[in-house]
Amino acid sequence: MGALLRLLPGDAAARHRRARSRRGPSRLGAERLRLPVGRPDRRGPRGAGLPAGVRPAERHGDRTRLGRTHGPAGLTPDPRERGLGAIGVRVVAIAPHPDDELIGAGGSLIAHARDGADITTVHVVERDRSTLDDELDDAAFQAEVDQANKLLGVTRCVQLFRRSRDLSLSRDLRLALVEVLRTHRPDIVYLPHADEADQEHELVHRLAMDALWMAGSKFFGEAGPVPAPPPSLILGYEVWTPMRRFSYVQDIGDVLDQKVEAMRAYTSQLRHARWDSAIRGLSAYRGAVALGGGSAEVFEVLRYAPRGGVLPDGAGTDPAPR
Repeated sequence: MGALLRLLPGDAAARHRRARSRRGPSRLGAERLRLPVGRPDRRGPRGAGLPAGVRPAERHGDRTRLGRTHGPAGLTPDPRERGLGAIGVRVVAIAPHPDDELIGAGGSLIAHARDGADITTVHVVERDRSTLDDELDDAAFQAEVDQANKLLGVTRCVQLFRRSRDLSLSRDLRLALVEVLRTHRPDIVYLPHADEADQEHELVHRLAMDALWMAGSKFFGEAGPVPAPPPSLILGYEVWTPMRRFSYVQDIGDVLDQKVEAMRAYTSQLRHARWDSAIRGLSAYRGAVALGGGSAEVFEVLRYAPRGGVLPDGAGTDPAPR
């Protein structure tokens, strides 16, 4: 399992630490993964705890790569060993704007939905009208959001409705997200990766990381009295700024068309840019680089620590409050 998670060596690690220090200390720093590359995770068999349809990483030059399950080398289809892809797993995808989670992690969300996961999306910023879609009223735009969520297999969508370009990391906003996390208690969380250049994407990354720490603490009772256990897996996705380094790859070849169809539900957004074409292009590039072909989504692993070592078919059930 350790080979899945690429730790940055030498100078790259130093640059990574300096970049982190400029953004301030991570509240989840004490729980960041410490798995040595090339060694199996002693907490469970190699490959345990991966999402369904994914096999353990293989070394590929100085990268790691993941593929789909192929033949005897792949993971057994026994649901007890499907770990994070098991039925009942709870997923929360946090997005700055409607459609960001679709662009960055839509294929993975569709795969989770097919496995029976409970999926909550959180849109932080409300719709901002432009001259290209000013005639589209709010009800019509909400219909686009609802249709996209339906195609992704989303269970529910929470909209925090903060004004565009007026976003600040207030206590009120943090508590609103903490309440979502304590209510739905996710096993897996998707959020913008740490180096997104767009200001609101960067702010939502910081918001999400802080709220995850707050949700697991014994404080902030106004957002729900019972602390949420930390997620087993926290993944950063890319939208505006492709990642220079990624540590997790998901093959989305069999769900790419559905992801593109979901993007096309946002007809108002396609007037600004052809995001449906962009999805195909980025997925093909990531697939070529990471898998040698096909289509893929890549992620920054911000936390990996399966509860109890692996997540068997009981994954997603509430552990005892802590």
